[in-house]
Amino acid sequence: MGKNAAIAAVTLCILKLGAEASRVDARSMQETAPQQAPMDGERMTIFGEPCAFPFEFEGEELNDCLLFDEEEWCILPSGEWAPCVPVGGDLIEAPMSPQTTSDIVINEIVHKPIPEYHNKDWIELKNLGNEDKDLQGYVLKDDKLDRPGFVIGETSECRGMGKSIIPANGYLLVIRDDDCGFTFGLASDEEAHLFDPEGNLVDTLNWEMGDAPRGISWGRIPDGTGAFTNNFPTPLEANRLLEGA
Repeated sequence: MGKNAAIAAVTLCILKLGAEASRVDARSMQETAPQQAPMDGERMTIFGEPCAFPFEFEGEELNDCLLFDEEEWCILPSGEWAPCVPVGGDLIEAPMSPQTTSDIVINEIVHKPIPEYHNKDWIELKNLGNEDKDLQGYVLKDDKLDRPGFVIGETSECRGMGKSIIPANGYLLVIRDDDCGFTFGLASDEEAHLFDPEGNLVDTLNWEMGDAPRGISWGRIPDGTGAFTNNFPTPLEANRLLEGA
């Protein structure tokens, strides 16, 4: 499915326009002042849900989507943020549940491994919270969203600290074909999604051909909160930007 696949809020590609959105939750939206989009007409989210107009942002009542990080956003009736359908655009083909506000994020991936860093594809999750979190029942998927995916902590051998429990402000590394790892491969033009046990999208990212070449990871800078870029592979450690990147 690749770059133009449907990945839901709050990191998404909009299929028709192929525009890439950045992961933003309600907390970081409140910390950045976007501009009001000067557009008219009824608006809805890419999930087909109506925006909750009017909504209040930083003391101002708004009746249209907000322009933020080259994407438009509005608030759902549930109070969560979601991307708006672009003017003249289409709904995504396979809507998923709106992304929840979570302290668990996908932090770093390697899709072209080298022996020094496990020699296998891997996905690193980070806990931004101040308490340990048991991810038993959470599901990792690639772009094949119609397939079951990898269930964290599905068996008793794969539960506990470092297997299903991610420490406060710490990391959990899930390695392909490991005893407690996923079985799907990460391609050069690919996606990764994390769902909670109820099927809600927790976090998602995508990368395209040329991102994270062999021996390089694709990770958040700053660690845990920033946009994805090329990194030194740092499994279970804070991400580190490549020199000169």
